[in-house]
Amino acid sequence: MVAALLAGNLIGYYGGGYAEALIAGLSPPAPTAIALEKANPTAWAMLAWGACYGLGIGCGLGAALYWCQDAQRALSSRVAAERKRASAVSP
Repeated sequence: MVAALLAGNLIGYYGGGYAEALIAGLSPPAPTAIALEKANPTAWAMLAWGACYGLGIGCGLGAALYWCQDAQRALSSRVAAERKRASAVSP
């Protein structure tokens, strides 16, 4: 779950920075590079960053919640099967 949250956060953050740079007309950022250009992003560029970040973090949260619920569904079905088996044995 932590890996899904971290991956969603990083992909959204850096993907948003890339989209913002493309819309603002700057060179795309590299994760290890130092920004030499002064960014003056437009509203559309900032909106693109927010949309990419929101999509990335949302996918990470969705995956983490799905995996949590998947484990709970497996446990619930196992308990239900044991109760059904126990009720079939008892008169």
